[in-house]
Amino acid sequence: MVLFFLRLLFSAVFELPGVFLFFFSQYVEGVLSGQERPDNAVGRKLLDLVHSVPKMTPEEFGRMAASNMKDQLMVIYLTQLTKTQLQLHEKLTAVSVNQLREYQKLLPPE
Repeated sequence: MVLFFLRLLFSAVFELPGVFLFFFSQYVEGVLSGQERPDNAVGRKLLDLVHSVPKMTPEEFGRMAASNMKDQLMVIYLTQLTKTQLQLHEKLTAVSVNQLREYQKLLPPE
């Protein structure tokens, strides 16, 4: 039973937080109402999970989310800029190679 809840805890953190949060809340409600038998190991893991969440005010969370969004937008912008630069370089190289070929046709044969 403990192994099952530990696997669920791992999945809750790394895979499907919304779904597994529902199962954990049902387990806690069941323990509180007396329908489920409490397990100390599961309780400790849930407590560790709760304590691992950083404590911050809604304003701090908003600033963090905005900062992360700005960082992601900057990475996207730089990626697109680099892609455009590479495309421009390829086109200019192709044009200059074609111009060299045209110039070679104009030169008298040796």
